Amino acid sequence: ARYSLARTHISSCDFSLGNYTYAPVAGDTLLQHFSIAEDQDDIIPMIKDAMAVSEDGFKLIASPWTAPPWMKDNNDWKGGKLLPEYYPSWALFFSKYLAAYKAEGIDIWGITVENEPLGNDSNWESMHYTPQEMARFVQGHLSPQLQADGHKVKVLGFDQNRDEELRKWVDVLYADEGISAHFDGMAVHWYASTYDHFPEALAYAHEKAPGKHLIQSEACVDAEVPRWQDDAWYWSKEATDWGWDWAPEDQKHLHPKYV
Repeated sequence: ARYSLARTHISSCDFSLGNYTYAPVAGDTLLQHFSIAEDQDDIIPMIKDAMAVSEDGFKLIASPWTAPPWMKDNNDWKGGKLLPEYYPSWALFFSKYLAAYKAEGIDIWGITVENEPLGNDSNWESMHYTPQEMARFVQGHLSPQLQADGHKVKVLGFDQNRDEELRKWVDVLYADEGISAHFDGMAVHWYASTYDHFPEALAYAHEKAPGKHLIQSEACVDAEVPRWQDDAWYWSKEATDWGWDWAPEDQKHLHPKYV
């Protein structure tokens, strides 16, 4: 397929077989028990297989769906917020992840701070940020940690639907050079609509920072009756891996994801 950009998840996501984190020991603020062993049997070999067959190579983005529950105000996989006292530990978590994958021969090109920081109705792993909270975490903790540890990785903000909400995040994360210097761009999803691509919101984000990235980091087919044209294109062009697509409600046993 000659893909030039791919994405993987940091700890578990809704396409995983179950909940897991690389830092399962509560109170381990220095992450002495950090381990990516959970990824050794499937995710890492799959990425290496893709690297082996890729003729031109590809960039890899990694995103967390949630911090370990013990770092959150609700002590749960779903919803809740990162407790401020664990901002340093969560920043260290990113750094250890990048180092562990690099040791496996996998260079992560970019990270998003949080997959869907506005939430997903608590259907699976999630963690909430406001734009201001994300700015504080990145500027005060994540960026300094990555720099101290020598990680030259792109940091992308937002990572949710490409609708008008994007404007609010751009206004905060690109508010001034002191904040925007820590973000290399914005990541967006297409779920607000599969046929309306919200050109005004995307143009607004681009015009605010023409030199920064604006990347669609996630997409999955959604039916919007009576708008069928995009869905028909999706299936006719085989724009997905049939073995890993979203199973119909009556065939959930065929889908690998636990949710």
